[in-house]
Order: sequence, then structure tokens, then C-alpha cells
Amino acid sequence: MRKFFKFLLLLLTVGVCVFVYATFIESKLLTVKSHEFSYTPQSKEKGTSIKIAHFTDTQIGEFFSMDQFKKVVKKINKQEPDMIVFTGDLFDMGATEVEIQEIIALLKEMKALYGKFSVYGNRDVGGGMERNYERLLTDADFTLLKNEETTITLSNGEELLIYGLDDALLGSPDIADINKVLSRNENTLVLLHEPDVAKQFESTEHAIVLAGHSHGGQVYLPFIGPLATTALAEEYVKGWYTLSGSQNPNLYVNSGIGNTKLPFRLGNIPQVALINLSF
Repeated sequence: MRKFFKFLLLLLTVGVCVFVYATFIESKLLTVKSHEFSYTPQSKEKGTSIKIAHFTDTQIGEFFSMDQFKKVVKKINKQEPDMIVFTGDLFDMGATEVEIQEIIALLKEMKALYGKFSVYGNRDVGGGMERNYERLLTDADFTLLKNEETTITLSNGEELLIYGLDDALLGSPDIADINKVLSRNENTLVLLHEPDVAKQFESTEHAIVLAGHSHGGQVYLPFIGPLATTALAEEYVKGWYTLSGSQNPNLYVNSGIGNTKLPFRLGNIPQVALINLSF
């Protein structure tokens, strides 16, 4: 009986330590994860490259503060990216006008040579932000893409097509349009919120797709995976995946920065992804 109680005490101690770490330590950390992606076959000589800072799911609100977001801005600027992209869910449950003005000022501080781009997340549509999200991002010098494309020209004359898909849960993503764009076989960067939507893409040989939404499950255990998944982030949860028509991994699911519903993270340190994109 004594050994049994000692075992229970050990389990309780471990449980408390994990809870404290997940709630007060890991969820307050911020890391930068660097990745390489090339549009050029390995047999050919690469021409140029750009550095893309990808952040997502800040979920500013009860579990992620404005002060924490200030650290995100500083961390991104420190990387000196050529481009910054945000794949949705800025606030968790809406914002006051004072908070909107504060976040505009912070987003404006982000600097990138080739611009800043964003798409809608489900919280940006259904979390009380729909009337303000476009104004907010525009005022912060972001280009908001909603089933739209734009093209940037790099310093050496290379072109990169950027396509932003509308939110899939509460918006109206135009899958036919994105497949038409992908069929052109141009070097394309696709931004979307819910990663499982990418299963509907027909040809991605010349595309890299960046997504968020999943939070990596928020709790991700070794050998087990996420304890819970969310709609349209059940197959693609975190990290790299290979999409239809591609020979190499070309979908990156960023596990994000903020929290929702619960105040903790485990096995999912908040991150900014740094994608070194070469042509």
C-alpha cells in the first residue's frame, strides 16, 4: 500500500510539473525554425533566394497578450526577412478599437523588402473581426489576399506569384481558381489558413504552400502525436508534407504562436518559420 501511494504521489508530482511547464513556460517561449525550399531541381544551379518569415495564429486575447506579440515583432525584424506572411487568426475573440490601433502600430513596425502578405483565418471571419480585419491589415501595410493573386519581381528579374486563399471554414475558398493558377506551372507561393484544404490542389510541382490553424494540436506527445485535432487540420497537423503533383515536401504547417480554448502548449513551442526560398 505504501508503494502504491508513493507511485500516486510521483504521478501527481509529474502531472503538476507538466502543467506548470505547459502553462507558464512553453507557451511563453518563442523560437525561429529555419527551412529550405527550392523551385530548382537539384541537378540545376540555383539562381537567387529570398527569406520569408511566416507567422500564424497569434490568437491575441485571453491566452496571448499584446506584450507577447511585441516580442514576435522584434523577433521577426531581427531576422531581416525579404518577405513576411501571416496565415490568419490574429485575435482570438475580436478586439476593441484601442486594441486594433495598437496592433496596427505593431504590425507596421514589421519591415520586409518585398512586402507583407496575409489571408483570412476562421477567427478573422467569425471571431468578431470580419468588419475590421481588412482595414487593420491595410493600415498596417499588409496586402490581404482573398482568392487573389499578385506577383513580385525579385532583384534579379525572377518573378514569384503569390496566391491567397479565402478561409475554408467560414469563408468561400475558390478551389477551381487556385487549381487554374497552379496549372500555369509558375513559381507560386500559396497562403491559406486550414491545411487540409490543400488536398484539393491538383498540381503543385511548382508551388510551396504555407498554412496554420492546427496549433500543432497544442499538445503534441512523442510517439503519440496531437492529443486533439481541429477541423480541416486533421491530416496535416505540423511540419512538412508532400502534395499531389510534387516530388518533394511542399506544404508547411506552422504550429503557430498563440493558444485557444486552453492556456497551455506542450511539444509545440510558439514559432516563427523562416523559409529560405531559392529559384
